[in-house]
Amino acid sequence: MDDILDRIKVYSTRNIYELISVLEKIHINLKRDNERKDKLLVIDSITLPYLPFIGVPSSKGISIINYIASILKQMATEYNIVVVVTNLGVIFNENEEEQVGANIQEVKPLMGKYWQHIPNTRMVITRDADTVERTVIIQKSDYLAVNTSTTITISRTGVS
Repeated sequence: MDDILDRIKVYSTRNIYELISVLEKIHINLKRDNERKDKLLVIDSITLPYLPFIGVPSSKGISIINYIASILKQMATEYNIVVVVTNLGVIFNENEEEQVGANIQEVKPLMGKYWQHIPNTRMVITRDADTVERTVIIQKSDYLAVNTSTTITISRTGVS
Protein backbone atom coordinates (compact mmCIF):
# COMPACT_ATOMS: atom_id res chain seq x y z
CA MET A 1 0.00 0.00 0.00
CA ASP A 2 2.84 2.41 0.83
CA ASP A 3 4.31 1.79 -2.62
CA ILE A 4 1.04 2.88 -4.22
CA LEU A 5 0.72 5.96 -2.01
CA ASP A 6 4.33 6.94 -2.76
CA ARG A 7 3.46 7.14 -6.46
CA ILE A 8 0.64 9.63 -5.90
CA LYS A 9 1.64 13.25 -6.47
CA VAL A 10 -0.56 16.06 -5.20
CA TYR A 11 -0.14 19.64 -6.34
CA SER A 12 -2.04 22.55 -4.91
CA THR A 13 -2.56 25.61 -7.07
CA ARG A 14 -4.04 28.95 -6.10
CA ASN A 15 -4.76 30.31 -9.55
CA ILE A 16 -4.99 29.38 -13.21
CA TYR A 17 -1.37 30.31 -13.91
CA GLU A 18 -0.07 27.95 -11.22
CA LEU A 19 -2.28 25.23 -12.69
CA ILE A 20 -0.74 25.80 -16.13
CA SER A 21 2.74 25.68 -14.61
CA VAL A 22 2.01 22.34 -12.90
CA LEU A 23 0.51 20.86 -16.08
CA GLU A 24 3.53 21.96 -18.12
CA LYS A 25 5.84 20.42 -15.50
CA ILE A 26 3.94 17.12 -15.64
CA HIS A 27 3.99 17.17 -19.43
CA ILE A 28 7.76 17.80 -19.52
CA ASN A 29 8.33 14.95 -17.06
CA LEU A 30 6.26 12.61 -19.22
CA LYS A 31 8.27 13.57 -22.32
CA ARG A 32 11.56 13.12 -20.49
CA ASP A 33 10.82 9.71 -18.99
CA ASN A 34 9.21 7.27 -21.43
CA GLU A 35 9.19 4.54 -18.77
CA ARG A 36 6.83 6.43 -16.47
CA LYS A 37 3.71 4.54 -15.54
CA ASP A 38 1.45 7.54 -14.95
CA LYS A 39 -2.12 6.51 -15.73
CA LEU A 40 -4.41 9.09 -14.15
CA LEU A 41 -4.46 12.87 -13.87
CA VAL A 42 -7.19 14.48 -11.76
CA ILE A 43 -7.93 18.20 -11.66
CA ASP A 44 -10.34 19.03 -8.87
CA SER A 45 -11.78 21.58 -9.74
CA ILE A 46 -11.07 23.38 -13.01
CA THR A 47 -13.74 25.94 -12.16
CA LEU A 48 -12.17 27.50 -9.08
CA PRO A 49 -8.96 28.83 -10.66
CA TYR A 50 -10.98 29.91 -13.71
CA LEU A 51 -13.66 31.85 -11.76
CA PRO A 52 -11.98 35.27 -12.20
CA PHE A 53 -12.50 34.93 -15.98
CA ILE A 54 -16.17 33.89 -15.96
CA GLY A 55 -18.36 36.70 -17.23
CA VAL A 56 -15.42 38.96 -18.08
CA PRO A 57 -15.69 40.41 -21.60
CA SER A 58 -12.22 39.32 -22.70
CA SER A 59 -10.79 36.58 -24.86
CA LYS A 60 -7.96 36.00 -22.37
CA GLY A 61 -9.99 33.49 -20.33
CA ILE A 62 -11.02 31.60 -23.45
CA SER A 63 -7.40 31.44 -24.62
CA ILE A 64 -6.26 30.13 -21.24
CA ILE A 65 -8.90 27.41 -21.04
CA ASN A 66 -8.19 26.32 -24.62
CA TYR A 67 -4.47 26.12 -23.79
CA ILE A 68 -5.20 23.97 -20.73
CA ALA A 69 -7.49 21.75 -22.80
CA SER A 70 -4.76 21.38 -25.42
CA ILE A 71 -2.18 20.27 -22.84
CA LEU A 72 -4.62 17.80 -21.27
CA LYS A 73 -5.65 16.27 -24.61
CA GLN A 74 -2.03 15.99 -25.69
CA MET A 75 -1.05 14.17 -22.50
CA ALA A 76 -4.09 11.90 -22.77
CA THR A 77 -3.39 10.87 -26.36
CA GLU A 78 0.42 10.73 -26.32
CA TYR A 79 0.83 8.97 -22.97
CA ASN A 80 -2.49 7.09 -22.63
CA ILE A 81 -3.38 8.92 -19.44
CA VAL A 82 -6.95 9.17 -18.22
CA VAL A 83 -7.71 12.81 -17.46
CA VAL A 84 -10.53 13.53 -15.02
CA VAL A 85 -11.55 17.14 -14.56
CA THR A 86 -14.27 18.20 -12.16
CA ASN A 87 -16.39 21.17 -13.09
CA LEU A 88 -19.19 22.60 -11.04
CA GLY A 89 -22.67 22.15 -12.46
CA VAL A 90 -25.40 24.76 -12.38
CA ILE A 91 -29.03 24.89 -13.39
CA PHE A 92 -29.87 27.86 -15.56
CA ASN A 93 -33.49 28.77 -14.80
CA GLU A 94 -34.88 32.27 -14.55
CA ASN A 95 -37.47 31.20 -12.00
CA GLU A 96 -35.75 29.98 -8.80
CA GLU A 97 -38.74 27.82 -7.89
CA GLU A 98 -38.09 25.73 -11.01
CA GLN A 99 -34.62 24.79 -9.72
CA VAL A 100 -36.03 22.50 -7.04
CA GLY A 101 -36.18 19.00 -8.47
CA ALA A 102 -34.85 20.15 -11.83
CA ASN A 103 -34.22 17.52 -14.48
CA ILE A 104 -30.58 16.37 -14.59
CA GLN A 105 -30.50 17.21 -18.32
CA GLU A 106 -30.79 20.89 -17.35
CA VAL A 107 -27.51 20.82 -15.41
CA LYS A 108 -24.84 22.70 -17.35
CA PRO A 109 -21.11 23.09 -16.68
CA LEU A 110 -20.41 26.32 -14.78
CA MET A 111 -17.76 27.23 -17.33
CA GLY A 112 -20.51 27.11 -19.93
CA LYS A 113 -19.96 27.15 -23.65
CA TYR A 114 -16.20 27.63 -23.26
CA TRP A 115 -15.76 24.21 -21.63
CA GLN A 116 -18.72 22.39 -23.16
CA HIS A 117 -16.87 21.21 -26.28
CA ILE A 118 -13.72 20.07 -24.47
CA PRO A 119 -14.45 16.78 -22.67
CA ASN A 120 -14.91 13.57 -24.64
CA THR A 121 -17.15 12.20 -21.91
CA ARG A 122 -19.25 14.23 -19.49
CA MET A 123 -20.68 12.46 -16.46
CA VAL A 124 -23.00 13.95 -13.90
CA ILE A 125 -22.84 12.44 -10.43
CA THR A 126 -25.82 12.94 -8.14
CA ARG A 127 -26.58 11.83 -4.61
CA ASP A 128 -29.66 11.91 -2.46
CA ALA A 129 -28.89 13.46 0.92
CA ASP A 130 -30.03 10.42 2.89
CA THR A 131 -27.98 7.72 1.12
CA VAL A 132 -24.37 6.78 0.36
CA GLU A 133 -25.30 5.71 -3.16
CA ARG A 134 -24.55 7.96 -6.10
CA THR A 135 -25.99 7.89 -9.59
CA VAL A 136 -23.58 8.39 -12.48
CA ILE A 137 -25.24 9.58 -15.69
CA ILE A 138 -23.47 9.79 -19.05
CA GLN A 139 -24.48 13.21 -20.34
CA LYS A 140 -22.11 13.43 -23.31
CA SER A 141 -19.80 10.84 -24.83
CA ASP A 142 -18.07 9.92 -28.05
CA TYR A 143 -17.89 6.27 -26.97
CA LEU A 144 -20.67 5.51 -24.46
CA ALA A 145 -24.43 5.52 -24.75
CA VAL A 146 -25.73 8.93 -23.70
CA ASN A 147 -28.37 9.20 -20.95
CA THR A 148 -27.43 5.82 -19.48
CA SER A 149 -26.76 5.58 -15.78
CA THR A 150 -25.48 3.34 -13.04
CA THR A 151 -25.59 3.44 -9.27
CA ILE A 152 -22.39 3.24 -7.27
CA THR A 153 -21.44 3.35 -3.62
CA ILE A 154 -18.32 5.23 -2.53
CA SER A 155 -16.95 4.18 0.86
CA ARG A 156 -13.65 4.05 2.71
CA THR A 157 -12.97 0.69 1.11
CA GLY A 158 -13.48 1.93 -2.43
CA VAL A 159 -16.15 2.10 -5.10
CA SER A 160 -18.68 -0.67 -5.58
